[in-house]
Amino acid sequence: MNIVIIFDRNFGIKLLNTPLDGSVWICESPANARSVEQLAKNTQGLAKTAITTFAFEDEDEATDTLMDILYDVTLHHQWIEVDVYGIEFEPSLKAEIDFTLKIVFDKEIKTEIKTHSNGFKIKKSMSI
Repeated sequence: MNIVIIFDRNFGIKLLNTPLDGSVWICESPANARSVEQLAKNTQGLAKTAITTFAFEDEDEATDTLMDILYDVTLHHQWIEVDVYGIEFEPSLKAEIDFTLKIVFDKEIKTEIKTHSNGFKIKKSMSI
Protein backbone atom coordinates (compact mmCIF):
# COMPACT_ATOMS: atom_id res chain seq x y z
CA MET A 1 0.00 0.00 0.00
CA ASN A 2 1.19 3.49 -0.82
CA ILE A 3 0.12 6.68 0.90
CA VAL A 4 -0.08 10.17 -0.61
CA ILE A 5 0.10 13.22 1.68
CA ILE A 6 -0.58 16.58 0.02
CA PHE A 7 0.23 19.93 1.62
CA ASP A 8 -0.27 21.95 -1.57
CA ARG A 9 -3.46 24.02 -1.17
CA ASN A 10 -3.62 24.41 -4.95
CA PHE A 11 -3.07 20.75 -5.82
CA GLY A 12 -6.67 20.60 -7.06
CA ILE A 13 -7.11 18.88 -10.41
CA LYS A 14 -3.67 17.23 -10.16
CA LEU A 15 -5.26 14.89 -7.59
CA LEU A 16 -7.31 13.30 -10.36
CA ASN A 17 -4.14 12.51 -12.33
CA THR A 18 -2.07 11.26 -9.38
CA PRO A 19 -1.50 7.49 -9.17
CA LEU A 20 -3.41 6.34 -6.09
CA ASP A 21 -2.91 2.92 -4.54
CA GLY A 22 -3.91 3.47 -0.92
CA SER A 23 -4.88 6.34 1.30
CA VAL A 24 -4.73 10.03 0.43
CA TRP A 25 -4.36 12.76 3.01
CA ILE A 26 -4.90 16.20 1.48
CA CYS A 27 -4.96 19.65 3.07
CA GLU A 28 -8.22 21.52 3.08
CA SER A 29 -8.72 24.25 0.50
CA PRO A 30 -11.43 25.20 -2.01
CA ALA A 31 -9.36 23.90 -4.96
CA ASN A 32 -8.65 20.59 -3.23
CA ALA A 33 -12.24 20.19 -2.01
CA ARG A 34 -13.56 20.26 -5.59
CA SER A 35 -11.14 17.54 -6.66
CA VAL A 36 -11.87 15.42 -3.59
CA GLU A 37 -15.59 15.64 -4.39
CA GLN A 38 -14.95 14.71 -8.01
CA LEU A 39 -12.78 11.74 -6.98
CA ALA A 40 -15.40 10.63 -4.43
CA LYS A 41 -18.01 10.49 -7.21
CA ASN A 42 -15.80 7.97 -8.99
CA THR A 43 -16.81 4.84 -7.08
CA GLN A 44 -14.21 2.76 -8.87
CA GLY A 45 -11.50 5.07 -7.51
CA LEU A 46 -12.82 4.74 -3.97
CA ALA A 47 -12.63 0.96 -4.08
CA LYS A 48 -8.91 1.17 -3.27
CA THR A 49 -8.57 4.77 -2.07
CA ALA A 50 -9.56 6.36 1.22
CA ILE A 51 -9.41 10.17 1.34
CA THR A 52 -8.80 12.19 4.50
CA THR A 53 -8.65 15.98 4.58
CA PHE A 54 -6.68 17.89 7.18
CA ALA A 55 -6.15 21.52 8.13
CA PHE A 56 -2.96 23.34 8.90
CA GLU A 57 -2.80 27.08 9.35
CA ASP A 58 0.83 28.02 9.09
CA GLU A 59 3.40 26.81 6.57
CA ASP A 60 5.87 26.59 9.47
CA GLU A 61 3.67 23.86 10.99
CA ALA A 62 3.78 21.66 7.89
CA THR A 63 6.65 19.50 9.17
CA ASP A 64 4.94 18.92 12.55
CA THR A 65 1.68 18.11 10.78
CA LEU A 66 3.52 15.70 8.47
CA MET A 67 5.01 13.85 11.45
CA ASP A 68 1.56 13.60 13.09
CA ILE A 69 0.03 12.21 9.90
CA LEU A 70 2.96 9.84 9.33
CA TYR A 71 2.52 8.52 12.88
CA ASP A 72 -1.22 7.92 12.36
CA VAL A 73 -0.73 6.38 8.91
CA THR A 74 1.98 4.05 10.22
CA LEU A 75 -0.23 2.89 13.10
CA HIS A 76 -3.15 2.05 10.81
CA HIS A 77 -1.66 1.02 7.44
CA GLN A 78 0.97 -1.38 6.17
CA TRP A 79 2.55 1.13 3.80
CA ILE A 80 5.62 0.74 1.66
CA GLU A 81 5.88 4.27 0.26
CA VAL A 82 4.61 7.66 1.31
CA ASP A 83 4.59 10.32 -1.39
CA VAL A 84 4.63 13.86 0.06
CA TYR A 85 3.60 16.83 -2.08
CA GLY A 86 3.95 20.47 -1.15
CA ILE A 87 6.86 20.21 1.31
CA GLU A 88 10.41 20.64 0.14
CA PHE A 89 12.70 17.95 1.55
CA GLU A 90 15.40 19.14 3.92
CA PRO A 91 18.02 16.74 5.32
CA SER A 92 16.79 17.35 8.90
CA LEU A 93 13.46 15.76 7.93
CA LYS A 94 15.11 12.34 7.53
CA ALA A 95 15.94 12.21 11.25
CA GLU A 96 12.39 13.29 12.17
CA ILE A 97 10.86 10.66 9.88
CA ASP A 98 13.11 7.92 11.26
CA PHE A 99 12.34 8.98 14.85
CA THR A 100 8.58 8.93 14.18
CA LEU A 101 8.81 5.41 12.74
CA LYS A 102 10.96 4.26 15.66
CA ILE A 103 8.25 5.41 18.07
CA VAL A 104 5.62 3.34 16.26
CA PHE A 105 7.70 0.17 15.75
CA ASP A 106 9.88 0.47 18.87
CA LYS A 107 12.96 -0.18 16.73
CA GLU A 108 14.98 1.39 13.95
CA ILE A 109 13.32 1.29 10.53
CA LYS A 110 15.38 1.77 7.40
CA THR A 111 14.04 4.43 5.06
CA GLU A 112 15.11 5.87 1.75
CA ILE A 113 14.16 9.38 0.62
CA LYS A 114 13.87 10.37 -3.02
CA THR A 115 13.06 13.94 -3.95
CA HIS A 116 10.84 14.90 -6.87
CA SER A 117 9.71 18.20 -8.35
CA ASN A 118 6.70 18.51 -6.01
CA GLY A 119 8.16 17.13 -2.78
CA PHE A 120 9.63 13.76 -1.84
CA LYS A 121 8.95 10.05 -1.41
CA ILE A 122 9.66 7.99 1.70
CA LYS A 123 10.33 4.32 1.04
CA LYS A 124 10.33 1.99 4.03
CA SER A 125 12.31 -1.22 4.20
CA MET A 126 10.05 -4.24 3.77
CA SER A 127 11.40 -6.01 6.86
CA ILE A 128 10.05 -4.59 10.11
